[in-house]
Amino acid sequence: MRHKFIQDKHRDRRRASLQNRGALPKNLDVPTLGDRLFAALDQRLTAGLLDLIAIILLYLALGLFLAVTARLGGLPDPLPPWAVLLGQLYLPALAYAILTLRLFSASAGKRVLGIQVMRSDESKIGWARAVVRELIKLSPLLPVVLLMMAIRSDKRGLHDLLADTVVVHATPGIPASRIE
Repeated sequence: MRHKFIQDKHRDRRRASLQNRGALPKNLDVPTLGDRLFAALDQRLTAGLLDLIAIILLYLALGLFLAVTARLGGLPDPLPPWAVLLGQLYLPALAYAILTLRLFSASAGKRVLGIQVMRSDESKIGWARAVVRELIKLSPLLPVVLLMMAIRSDKRGLHDLLADTVVVHATPGIPASRIE
């Protein structure tokens, strides 16, 4: 209990320091995690679009590799359609999402926009949470994920809630583009 009190006290001091420097407005009523502002829906969707471009480039590289391998006679008889769908489409996207999230706390799209994923207690996300988060996001539940992100004030989707993660700005304070 005492540890939680000390954490809250330090968080309040950091927040007051940011407010005094003008990095965090005193009367702005926006949801924050400590001294970090939650990423807006448009930022998260733009990051997703950038990641989609990165995944398409990954698919092109994988397709080129498989075409060259097949030309050289390295592939067996034609693969069943489920194996092609799983191996060439879903698994590379899932691997990209999990690896970038776990290793860098952000995908390429999130890094470009200056946002990152962390646990709700502000610690780094682990392998299990990364897998759960991305499996849900890359499943048929995507419409539910997007709907929840659109209506919740903290912009957390189903995948964030189940993995206990949040998407926040990588640096404390509110970026100038978010202050109107």
